[in-house]
Amino acid sequence: MVKQDVRLELAIISAIAEARRQANVSKRALSVQLGEALNFMQKIECGDRTVTVLDFVRIARALKVDPCKLFARAVRE
Repeated sequence: MVKQDVRLELAIISAIAEARRQANVSKRALSVQLGEALNFMQKIECGDRTVTVLDFVRIARALKVDPCKLFARAVRE
């Protein structure tokens, strides 16, 4: 993976984690809300699982955040 791609992936992960913290939702609770395995968000936030576009949108909506605004926040970092 190109260095720039890694930076973008880290920015996306960071934006998701920050939105989750601002919503005061635990990784486990969000995983359950999404109907995923209990460690789903843990794997995403530590970089062990790639965030698909579908996952990104589902996570944003579960956190009641506009996916477009969350993505824009990520790519600005």
